[in-house]
Amino acid sequence: DLATGLSAYQSGDYATALKELKPLVDTGDIGATNTLAVMYAHGRGVAKDPARAVSLYRIAAEAGNVDAQFNLATMYSSGTGVTKSLETAATWFRKAADGGDATSQRMLGIMYFDGLGVAKDRAIAATWFRKGADGGDVTAQRRMGEMHAYGQGIPKDEAAGSEQLGKAAAGGDAIAQFEYGWMLANGIGIPKDQAASTGWWRRSRPRPFRRAPCPTGPSACPGSTA
Repeated sequence: DLATGLSAYQSGDYATALKELKPLVDTGDIGATNTLAVMYAHGRGVAKDPARAVSLYRIAAEAGNVDAQFNLATMYSSGTGVTKSLETAATWFRKAADGGDATSQRMLGIMYFDGLGVAKDRAIAATWFRKGADGGDVTAQRRMGEMHAYGQGIPKDEAAGSEQLGKAAAGGDAIAQFEYGWMLANGIGIPKDQAASTGWWRRSRPRPFRRAPCPTGPSACPGSTA
């Protein structure tokens, strides 16, 4: 069944995962379809086949599975298993974002901020960063904080910027930790506190991040995309 298959996948028992999930995929189970797509995308228990992964992601995404919508968007944005198309990636990120996925909301914010696959519009970018930030995505919190602090397409509000950067810093975002430390050191949007500033700077050492599609949902995956 699906629970057994997901448990096996998460424990690294890909042979059992495949055995449990494949029959479910054949009967149209969307959760199983997304997970099998992840297995093909990364070659876990099956021969790596990005094109097959895209095909399975599409089935699940078109059926409304938010995880599959995010995963399909990442395949289009990187050109893995399919011709690269930032426009199509933006379409699928939007569907996942509309479904409440904070990571997709942040990714859509980045696309609007930089004009990637969509017309550049920093006001719309702020809307999506805010949604992602409210959903707990630390990178979205940092990007929202930067937009407030520096007046990037929205009115400058250093107090709001320091608040969002503080949340992102507490959540482990190394860039936010440095920026929040800088605001504390200079009393920008927050009372000056040199000791606290030094503490955040010490914590802002670069650390590796890795974000891979996850069958149990983007929020369960390690890492981040800035």
